[in-house]
Amino acid sequence: MKHGRGTYTFADGRKYVGSWIKDKKSGRGTFSWPSGNQYKGTFKSDKRHKHGTYTFADRRRYVGHWIKDKKSGHGIFSWPNGNKYEGEFKNDVRHGNGTYTFPDDVTHKDDWKNYRPTGNILGDPFQDDLIRWTGNRYGEQSTGTFISEDVDTDPIVDEEDAQERCPKICRQYEMKWHGRWFNKIRDILSTCTCKVS
Repeated sequence: MKHGRGTYTFADGRKYVGSWIKDKKSGRGTFSWPSGNQYKGTFKSDKRHKHGTYTFADRRRYVGHWIKDKKSGHGIFSWPNGNKYEGEFKNDVRHGNGTYTFPDDVTHKDDWKNYRPTGNILGDPFQDDLIRWTGNRYGEQSTGTFISEDVDTDPIVDEEDAQERCPKICRQYEMKWHGRWFNKIRDILSTCTCKVS
């Protein structure tokens, strides 16, 4: 049984260096993935909990509070292009009061709900960047073989990024990735299309 401080390397290349309590990651530690992603901060019962920093291989970074492996509470999410969101998160998404800052120092302070600015404070500056789709977004039929649903996520950089992230996002909702993704709001919000059945 792992207990105390130590290093454990998984068969798939993942690595944890830090504290253990009764065979579970608990306390401060660093968890690294073969992809180059890394989390450095506190754990509780094998989950990211309290304060920590998650750095992606593509240089995106989240610094802030975690609850049971999800970004929840106050945090800062930054992108390599200079964009930054600072504010509240809930269950891994921007939710609550927050400020989005662009590289030219233009800022947008707003209430956010499930990634999206509500426009309750200053209106929605991203409205012109929305990509509108015709048809039934949440019940889109394709030759009668399956139903698809669009799931929002943080900005997707390119096709390679989509191929890595979209399947994982869809699996969270017990669906499979359809192969389609698009940027809904420039540098703010992307969407993966998932197969419901």
